[in-house]
Amino acid sequence: GEQEDPQHPSPLAHRRLEVGHRLPPQPHPTQCAHRSNARHSALPFDAELSRGEHGDEEERDRQRCQKAEDDRQPEVAEHLARDALDEHHREEHGDGGERGGKHRAADFGDPTQRGAHEAIALLPTAVNRLEHDDRVVDQHADAQRQAAERHDVERDARERERCKRDEDRNRDRNRVDAALHLGHALAKAYEDFGDPAAALEWLAQGKAAKGAALAYDPETDRALFDAAIRTASLPPAKGDETAAPIFITGMPRTGTTLVDRILSSHSEVTSAGELTDFALCLKRMTGTSSRLVLDPETLETAGEADAAALGKAYRESVKASLGLEGRFIDKMPLNIFYAPLILRAMPNARVICLRRHPADTVLSNYRQLFATGFSYYNYSYDLTHTAQYYAGFDRMVRAFAEALPADRFTQVHYEEVVEDIEGEARRLLDFCGLDFEPACIEFHRNAAPVATASSAQVRQPLYRTSLDRWKRYRPGIDPALEVLVAEGVLPAAILETV
Repeated sequence: GEQEDPQHPSPLAHRRLEVGHRLPPQPHPTQCAHRSNARHSALPFDAELSRGEHGDEEERDRQRCQKAEDDRQPEVAEHLARDALDEHHREEHGDGGERGGKHRAADFGDPTQRGAHEAIALLPTAVNRLEHDDRVVDQHADAQRQAAERHDVERDARERERCKRDEDRNRDRNRVDAALHLGHALAKAYEDFGDPAAALEWLAQGKAAKGAALAYDPETDRALFDAAIRTASLPPAKGDETAAPIFITGMPRTGTTLVDRILSSHSEVTSAGELTDFALCLKRMTGTSSRLVLDPETLETAGEADAAALGKAYRESVKASLGLEGRFIDKMPLNIFYAPLILRAMPNARVICLRRHPADTVLSNYRQLFATGFSYYNYSYDLTHTAQYYAGFDRMVRAFAEALPADRFTQVHYEEVVEDIEGEARRLLDFCGLDFEPACIEFHRNAAPVATASSAQVRQPLYRTSLDRWKRYRPGIDPALEVLVAEGVLPAAILETV
């Protein structure tokens, strides 16, 4: 038959291509854009679609397209007839080969040479086959739609299950946190009633579920202490000598806020609070992949950081965020882990580490309700874990005291400050290179805000009621004392008296 005009393929040709019939490949129509997509090309256009700003010209285009369609009907019939003849041949001769195979030309020749009447007679069969293919396509589409709907249902079910699990976890977390707060509240009440034994019991009950949920492992902090100790043996480096901040460090509840108030009462010193700037600057410079800021990996690679650049980064970070430079106090207790690195990066800085009786330190940390989302104090949910943590802290600070210069690193004992505040204040001021000022021993008159757990205590003059508090909690605190004795922190004789 005649070759199909690639610029004007018939609608039937397009329809047959959609369902996979073997017609010569045809491009999508570009010139007759308004031609109907129905199977019967004789269907008229919608008159409204052919009217517009240039209605007459569009009408003429439509007529030309319609004429092209009418002229192409024999060719369409030819293609439909070919398929029908192939089907007829297979049914009669059992030819299992591909439709339109090499035998077609030899057995039948060109259908147009057998007569138009033969092709037209077979046209209904071809149309029926096309309609059958349409039904197959529709069935396939229905199956896909049903599968998608089933997938949506399953996805929704999974999402509901996930939401339920999240709700259950949140409910359990809220229940655990509620028990924690209730236990601390009841413990405080029993302490006020003068019943420390009952107070310890309520602390243990309130903290148990939270501690179990966190699954704290003492070995995690042991590795952290070991890594920090190794930083004390790093080779000397030329740091940033323009920076001279004062770092007050140590375990929480050991007098860090008290010393901060004494020094910040000096006219040349400002308290910046508990800053994380040094830890963050070091983390950025080491580029370690761990998710924690303070961890063994970061401490192990700290020696590779440029010491002067680290000191400068810290100084500029504090200046940018707080507008402070010169003599200011950074009172983050956890900076004790960075003491060797701080002095390596800023040789003119001062690092003060607070110490308190080991048993009082353990008890005060165990009694304190720290922020539940701060993982570095996870040891405090168990009394013996708190004692183990103190033992690691004590081992680390002793190593620092031996390795670091005494004019840059010093220890201050809380009990000695309470017993002789003026003497200790003068010693600390001299250590920092500052002259004595009477306001430093009247720290409770300092009107600067305090955002730590000691905010109430530092508004009062010094008192002695917190000294040797651990003795009132025996024998309940004895498991912690046994750990401290086993770690060599306290003498064994301390367990002999009640």
